Amino acid sequence: MTQPKSNKAAQAIGPPPAIERTEGAAPIPDISLYRGRAIYLTAAQSANGLWTGSARLDDESGRVTNAAGEFATANEARAAALSQAVAAIDDENRFRGKP
Repeated sequence: MTQPKSNKAAQAIGPPPAIERTEGAAPIPDISLYRGRAIYLTAAQSANGLWTGSARLDDESGRVTNAAGEFATANEARAAALSQAVAAIDDENRFRGKP
């Protein structure tokens, strides 16, 4: 059995830099794909402990969709934002015809 060759380019670059989280820093978005379009999902916790979600569409407009309401968990907030972003994409596509 042969040993895999080492990737000299990766060794030259080195390990990825550590991501430092600071107080008040923007949250790192989750990325979802829907019909070939990227949706960047973020959730932010408000002062009362509840979560709000937002979704940014990866297109020329860069539209941001905010989920209506506040949610108990970050996952619920992101899911609500994803649902609204998907609805916006479907609404655009119904006038365009088949993809």
